[in-house]
Amino acid sequence: MQKEPYQEKEHFPIVVVHCGNSRALELCLRQARKMNPDNPIYLVGDESNNCYDFVIHRNVDEPELSTDIAAFCAVYQGYSMLPAAWERFNMERWLLVRNLMRVENLPACLAIDSDVFLFCNVDEEARRFKDYAMTFAHWDDARNLIHCNFIQNRRALDSFCDYMFQVYTDANLLNLLKEKNCKRRAARHTYWVSDMSLFCDWNQKSNEKTCFFEDFLSEGICYDSCIDSDGVSHNFQTQFYLPGLRRRHKKITFVNGVPYSVLRNGQKVPMKCLHYHGYFKFLMEDHFQGRHSKWKTFGFLLRRSLLNIPEKLRNFAKRLLGRM
Repeated sequence: MQKEPYQEKEHFPIVVVHCGNSRALELCLRQARKMNPDNPIYLVGDESNNCYDFVIHRNVDEPELSTDIAAFCAVYQGYSMLPAAWERFNMERWLLVRNLMRVENLPACLAIDSDVFLFCNVDEEARRFKDYAMTFAHWDDARNLIHCNFIQNRRALDSFCDYMFQVYTDANLLNLLKEKNCKRRAARHTYWVSDMSLFCDWNQKSNEKTCFFEDFLSEGICYDSCIDSDGVSHNFQTQFYLPGLRRRHKKITFVNGVPYSVLRNGQKVPMKCLHYHGYFKFLMEDHFQGRHSKWKTFGFLLRRSLLNIPEKLRNFAKRLLGRM
């Protein structure tokens, strides 16, 4: 079903690319709308998620939006710990965002992942980052997080998309990227070449002015990298229940619907966004209501750890037999 497009063009647009109709996607969109009632929200998806009357829906298969997608699929090579189709779509989405900006004549936009909650006024934040072509967070030295990317000009995104093609059509560039994103495990090599890798590499070579959210932390401006990580700077206090009970995650408290994290110096800081990486999407339901239950989190992580015991035992047996 085709919805009436937004008439408002003054506010900074928000873009989400997602196929399928998960609960996480719905909550992401509703949270974005709750915090930014007047901003146009574009969902680039498929027929399964063409059901929200408060967003502008565009289909990934529209000819105008699918420009260069087939060409990229033809040159893409999967070098990742994750399924090739998954990683490829993560890269394709930036072509979709680029094409959407061209078709809708958007000079700039905020592109967020479907597992991100916004707790900020996007117009105000866009003004804060107006001098930067894109915004990143750190994952590690070889990868940039791009879950909340203020794209302030199309030229920068055009440049990145061109670079994606360049990497996958130049064997030397691809091999260098593989080497930078290689984990050596015993006799075999494991790679993780992703859109995060490409953004990091592009950012190091580009003349575009970009910034990292962590650089604004001293001003009390906090954009979450991943809720289950305190980032490469290790600035945040984390919650840890029992040894082996999955990963640490940030201590979160809600005050009047705003999430606060705690720095290692004890200072509580409001979060502009939260990123529910991996299985931590289970927190989105409660956080949408402005609450955080430590016991519910403990119970979820405990159940998940118990369910993983058989797999851990199988992996242990394989390693043991491999040494015999």
